[in-house]
Amino acid sequence: MAPAAGPHLAMYLGASQIASRERLFLDAGAALAAEGWRVTFLTAKPIPALRAAVTSPMRLVDVGRIGPFPMPRLLPHLARLYASTPAVAGFLREARPDVLMGTSIPPNLIMLQARRMAKLDAPVILRQSNVVPIAADPASRHAARRLRDRLMPRLYPDAAAVIGVSEGVAHNLLAAGWLPPDRIHAIPNGVDLAAAEAQAAAPVDHPWLQGDGGGPVIVAVGRLIVKKDYPTLLRAFAGLEGERPARLIVLGEGRERPKLEALVKQLGLEGRVDLFGRTPNPFAFLARADLFVLSSRFEGMPSVVIEALACGCPAVSTDCPSGPSEILGGGAYGPLTPVGDVEALRGAMIERLAAPRDAERLKARAAEFSAARTVSRYADLIKSLAPAPAGQVIPDIAPSPARP
Repeated sequence: MAPAAGPHLAMYLGASQIASRERLFLDAGAALAAEGWRVTFLTAKPIPALRAAVTSPMRLVDVGRIGPFPMPRLLPHLARLYASTPAVAGFLREARPDVLMGTSIPPNLIMLQARRMAKLDAPVILRQSNVVPIAADPASRHAARRLRDRLMPRLYPDAAAVIGVSEGVAHNLLAAGWLPPDRIHAIPNGVDLAAAEAQAAAPVDHPWLQGDGGGPVIVAVGRLIVKKDYPTLLRAFAGLEGERPARLIVLGEGRERPKLEALVKQLGLEGRVDLFGRTPNPFAFLARADLFVLSSRFEGMPSVVIEALACGCPAVSTDCPSGPSEILGGGAYGPLTPVGDVEALRGAMIERLAAPRDAERLKARAAEFSAARTVSRYADLIKSLAPAPAGQVIPDIAPSPARP
């Protein structure tokens, strides 16, 4: 006689590509599937890499192609996500999963609204990857204010649990007052250290990273968007000329590129700054760089800082809300500077470039944020919310809200 089917988890993946966070979700699903869970990943854009990554017995459902009116393929990604809500509700109504999970703000809102539409009472776990703007919390003043910021107070109270990707994000959620403390869990982002080591060893085709003797190379990684505050980084870098001639490589793409290219020219940095664009392997750049810099106005838990440490690369970061201070041990593993402070950032860059590299100490710090730890905590939280078999009680796991 076949064994009874295990609990069913439905998780909405909202990203249009597979990065470190998507691999965490896939690994958590695989860990649960190995214990007999049925795991379904929902997506509005099933890219080939995602199809290949969701292996049996897990399954992938394209909610953009179910229902009476499949969505046009050319619909912008964010619009496609929100437009999928009725189709997600239809899937929930038919499949009746035992636990639901959203992986970022749009999937969180979609799962909560779709559950209401489907009249389903399954618990919903949300993953909050950034601080949200709250009048009572000055640390969140840089966060964007959008329509979704008005929807979260209405829908988030329905969640059974929310994962804050750092203690700062968890504390921000507590300050919002939408949920009681026992529903808020701080589970930091993690990095696959073995994969980071392997990718760091790969060759990199950039002339500045071939030991040309042209001075230290600084690397920044992230989308060219406002919250990353690359203008502050460029202005701080421009002042290094008289102190420590260096080069800057920025890995990332985004809508701010024209403005940043104009600023590079205005500051006279042509030939010293390379807005390189996207790369599938930032680890190879980080392993060969002399310094990594994060200049963000706000974050949630910037995995790229952990990735830099995992490559043995010294790091400097703004002390933005939230995450960098937690990763860098309040400054013990790399200087922290006030958001938007050009002079402070420049001074920290000069200081760190002059200090010993101490790669092994940085790698040991990164090991405290391993993907394996994060996956285990995700799986434990999901299992704690599953319906208990007859005669069995599944204990709650202890919440981990941020320290005030």
